[in-house]
Amino acid sequence: MEDNYQLITKTAAGLEDVLAREIKALGAKNVRCMHRAVICEGNKELMYRINYEVRTALKVLKPFKNFFAKNPDDLYKQVKEINWCELFRTDQTFCVDAVTSGRFFTHSQYAGLTVKDAIVDQFRDVYGFRPNVNTLNPDLRINLHIREDKVTILFDSSGESLHHRGYRKQVDKAPMNEVLAAGLIQLSGFRRATTASSGAS
Repeated sequence: MEDNYQLITKTAAGLEDVLAREIKALGAKNVRCMHRAVICEGNKELMYRINYEVRTALKVLKPFKNFFAKNPDDLYKQVKEINWCELFRTDQTFCVDAVTSGRFFTHSQYAGLTVKDAIVDQFRDVYGFRPNVNTLNPDLRINLHIREDKVTILFDSSGESLHHRGYRKQVDKAPMNEVLAAGLIQLSGFRRATTASSGAS
């Protein structure tokens, strides 16, 4: 049986409880709400099902590594100690999305660049050349979260934000985000079966 691991599913502010109910319905364990996210435990099947079935999910992230760093040198050193060469190949692409808060890392872009440099330098040391960065459609999307000196590296299993759902190539002016719309419908208590039976009477 496949081991469970922690998953973090992002959503819009105010929809945390709705998202938690959807995830619990899929069999997730130890579900708890955070600000704009829900943490749970599950396996790879659950991760895929959240991505495909949960209407109020924006992103499904899998935490990979936690450590502490108080400056860019510490961050670079610890990221470079991870064996990235086992995680993806030189012919694949990657990108780093960074979010930072606190006094140690005040510029998220610089923190993300530090992580990118550590990864490509490891590939250069091993192979003599490096994988390319692709911010639009990478093979591996890495999320970097830093709060004060606590660093978390996560892998993004969703790719593009799930509210796009891959169907709409062009948008009109200010369409409602599909995740927000799905959440509002669930919060309203609307049930299609109830509406259909009422109309038939």
